[in-house]
Amino acid sequence: MLNIKNFVRRIKGLVTTFPAQYERSESGQGMVEFAISLIVILIVLAGIVDMSRTIITKMQLQDAAEEGVVYAMAFPHNCTQIQYRVFQNLSKVKNATLGSIVITYNNVTCTTATGDVKGQLIKVAVSNNFPVSMPFLGTAIGSARTIQVDAKGVVIRN
Repeated sequence: MLNIKNFVRRIKGLVTTFPAQYERSESGQGMVEFAISLIVILIVLAGIVDMSRTIITKMQLQDAAEEGVVYAMAFPHNCTQIQYRVFQNLSKVKNATLGSIVITYNNVTCTTATGDVKGQLIKVAVSNNFPVSMPFLGTAIGSARTIQVDAKGVVIRN
């Protein structure tokens, strides 16, 4: 007859004599955790770099538009020169074209604005296509985004 004490003693004996070859090892666990976390960290880092590039490009576009407004406030009828002034400041921005620069006086384009424009509101708008290079985000929101900025001022000289 088997009593409880003998049964527990036999079970303890089996557990303590369990062969070492069948024990689970955790030697690769750290490497797997590192690999998974590294992927996540690199994706987040790529997103930070892409957002930084977007902010820098937007600041360059804004600076160029403001330079165009400053020039247009003094020389309002020279539309081509205003465009080239803006375009010169876009030298570091990729894919910048003259067609992406729009100049208006009180919602009238610069080419059709004639006569006295002193005291009118001038607006220089610049847009640019910006390529998204972050993994996975480009497939979700598209491979390129349009960044558009504008600067406004009042014409001080005719």
